[in-house]
Amino acid sequence: MPVSVETQERFKQEEQAYWRQRDELLKQYSGKWVAIVGGQVAASGNQMNKVAAEAWRKTGSGLMYVTLVGQEDVILRVRRAAHGHFDSTFAPPMPTVTASISDLEERNSTEAICVMDTGADLTLLRSETADQADLWSSLAGQIRVAGIGGQPETRRVYNALVSLGGQTVLTAADCREDLGEDILGRDVLNEFSLTLCAKRDVVEIKWVE
Repeated sequence: MPVSVETQERFKQEEQAYWRQRDELLKQYSGKWVAIVGGQVAASGNQMNKVAAEAWRKTGSGLMYVTLVGQEDVILRVRRAAHGHFDSTFAPPMPTVTASISDLEERNSTEAICVMDTGADLTLLRSETADQADLWSSLAGQIRVAGIGGQPETRRVYNALVSLGGQTVLTAADCREDLGEDILGRDVLNEFSLTLCAKRDVVEIKWVE
């Protein structure tokens, strides 16, 4: 499902609002992530997904412009996957886990078998998963993303709720048509304690307060 014209226009307005006030924001938020909602800073902090989550809690808006002040061209990398059960259809087997992916209002959700990738800075979802969870109206920002050995490209990211083991993490995911698997990056995995053992086929994920 493509992003609607209305959503694109609202996102453009938030982006323009950021750039209009960037000089002032540099004085207070340089090196911090900020989320712009309604033309104003709704949240700020050191992690992109936590800033988006705070902005959502404060405003109830899933659409926002999230960026790193003064380092807007920051590159998030997708590194070699450390892909919970080990899926033997991969060679060698990779750890995977079933996660629930939903929109911020939890009106639409889908179950996805996700590769666990501790080398990825961010979560990447197949466009089919984004369709089923109806993520396209929760446009969060633009970020430069680079794969292994590839050139960075500017990608739009979308707010999504990822639920594992009864716990939910809000993150900004790159939703792509060129993926064969849904991939959980460290933006989600770092909230949990992970135990992985391929020889025993053990994939244990525990929430960490």
